[in-house]
Amino acid sequence: YEFWDDLSDRPVRGDSEAFAAHRFKEAIRESMNIGLHPVCWETPHYAASQTDYRVMHRFFETVFERRIAANTLNADQLFPYPVVDLYGQHVIPEDLGYIPIDDPRPAQVLEAADAARVVRDGYASFFFHPFLKPELLDELITGIKKRGYRFTDIRSFPNEVRSGGRLI
Repeated sequence: YEFWDDLSDRPVRGDSEAFAAHRFKEAIRESMNIGLHPVCWETPHYAASQTDYRVMHRFFETVFERRIAANTLNADQLFPYPVVDLYGQHVIPEDLGYIPIDDPRPAQVLEAADAARVVRDGYASFFFHPFLKPELLDELITGIKKRGYRFTDIRSFPNEVRSGGRLI
């Protein structure tokens, strides 16, 4: 967690517009310094305060994540399709979950993909931890495709990243 104190279930101490703006500027600067050009944002563990979300939109037009609707981790929102949040930011949903390290099987994510099929024009997106075996990702992608989903390039969304006089 970078923006959230998960033990106390509240924003981190010192959370403010200035704190959030500094973190976003640094993330963009560090990415650019190593040759990466970010096109959207994903909040660590999908946990940030309403202040952070408001500031986030100044830097990132699009995010890929779940959102917490109130200042508690138990208030995360799952959407089956992209939405525009209260601040005008495009939210690409992560609605299928992830493969946990303590039970590294794609079954739960694939079951969620089956359940999501009841939504017309819905999205089925998931998070994959890079420390898991690549074979699990292959199995997950194959299973998602077999269910009739197709993958969409994130660059097809209205992405804009702004910081330090730069526009990506």
